[in-house]
Amino acid sequence: MTSEMVIVVEPNHTGHRMQYARWLYDWCLAEGKRFALATASKALVSDEFQARFADVPHPAVVDLGVRQHVGTLRYQLWVLQCLRQVLKEHPEARVLLPEGDKTLALLWTLGRASRRVGVLVMRVPGPGGGLGSRLKRTVVSLSSQGGRVRVLAPSRPPADNYVWRGFQAAPDPVELTHRADSGTPGFLEPVVGSSDGRVWIGLLGALNARKNVTRVLDAAAAIEDPQRIGVLLAGRVAPAYSAELAVSLDAARARGVTVHLEDRFLTDAELDFAIAAVDVAVTAYSHDAPSGIFGKAASVGTYVVAAGNQSLREAIAPLGYRAIYSELSLTGLRAALTEAVTSSQEHPREPIELAGPAEFAASLAATVCSN
Repeated sequence: MTSEMVIVVEPNHTGHRMQYARWLYDWCLAEGKRFALATASKALVSDEFQARFADVPHPAVVDLGVRQHVGTLRYQLWVLQCLRQVLKEHPEARVLLPEGDKTLALLWTLGRASRRVGVLVMRVPGPGGGLGSRLKRTVVSLSSQGGRVRVLAPSRPPADNYVWRGFQAAPDPVELTHRADSGTPGFLEPVVGSSDGRVWIGLLGALNARKNVTRVLDAAAAIEDPQRIGVLLAGRVAPAYSAELAVSLDAARARGVTVHLEDRFLTDAELDFAIAAVDVAVTAYSHDAPSGIFGKAASVGTYVVAAGNQSLREAIAPLGYRAIYSELSLTGLRAALTEAVTSSQEHPREPIELAGPAEFAASLAATVCSN
């Protein structure tokens, strides 16, 4: 008997997308299912594809050709056409669309074939909000009635069923790629090599205005006795942000804060090492956006400070007392950082077990796959 075939449709290879494809590849392999990746030609020679699939046999591929209409409203129509092609050429396959927010409302045009398509919605608004938010919740609600939709939930402990904002969900998986026995990266030596009792606060990943890095840095410099803390900034600084960041860096150092800046792209392992090295990890967003930093930090016992959009308070709730929410103000951030710094000194690290790639993939695949 031929095993069930799962085709992941992901034309875009950038960002997290090939990582999702690899997690689904691993799940299919473990479950005895056949896997294929439907993607654009350019993806197959991309660094992202090579980084995720270089260590395993090359997956079966459905070549979707050159991506069309990128950055326009017609792009979603092209993605829909790709789905139509895959469904026609593989009439027995189950199809997964890991980033279907903008395509979801169009799936009905596929007719009965849409029953073989499972969709991940990356961002679902909470109840209330403006007209756009209410419309998206309505689309997700109507599309979810057949059980073929999952919304992405913030990192949380493993469970038999996941729900986020009233919808069936797949948990944002936590996967740590660093190995304790492989040696700490050299750029972290000022952090792990210090013996003065300094508490390290980390702002990690891409460093730009969207993440309010200078506001967090200003708040850290404003806490009482700033000489007792260090701030690690590790990630590529956006060119348009470098001048503003330089001003805050100079001001923080003038106040006695030890600041180490590693301005470059970090590998997954380096990012994980950095999260484990600092005592407090901070993410400050003005908008509703998921952050993989939260889950990784909690899984290694690093305190979390989430500041900004109210959705972040909701997102960190499963992490318990080791995650602190703050408004995106100097006063609020200063108070939250002070609390986190004090708590990290008074309490030992307590890692939290959180759902990983297998739980994520199983939940998404359950939309269309048999057990």
